[in-house]
Amino acid sequence: MLALKWTDIDEEGITVCPQKVENTTHKRLKIRLSNELKALLKTLPNTSPSIFTTRQDSPYTSQGFSSIWRRLMDRFVSHGGVRFTEHDLRGKVATDMNNVVLAQKLLGHAGIKMTEAYIKQRQTDIVESHTRKPK
Repeated sequence: MLALKWTDIDEEGITVCPQKVENTTHKRLKIRLSNELKALLKTLPNTSPSIFTTRQDSPYTSQGFSSIWRRLMDRFVSHGGVRFTEHDLRGKVATDMNNVVLAQKLLGHAGIKMTEAYIKQRQTDIVESHTRKPK
């Protein structure tokens, strides 16, 4: 995400090469932009080749992003939230897709079994509560 450049975005979406396949298959992925994401991108300054930049227009380092993430998580937890990681967001998106084939493409997994295992770990069964019969 930190490596995204403005040249990776066009009217069709954002083109990415998932990190896990970058050095093997080099398979690229085009992620369609929602209207909300298009609107959000228009609010970001476009003064650097990189999308996510510091106040000095230099790209964020992984250490800089980790520092920001840690401060945000600390604040979130102090207000009653449960700590989560960037990796948890990836799993949540894939699980919410309800389509293992599309999730596999999004995650960049070579095999469907990996995606199924990845999603299964995050799924929650929903059951109906029991209603007591009146006497």
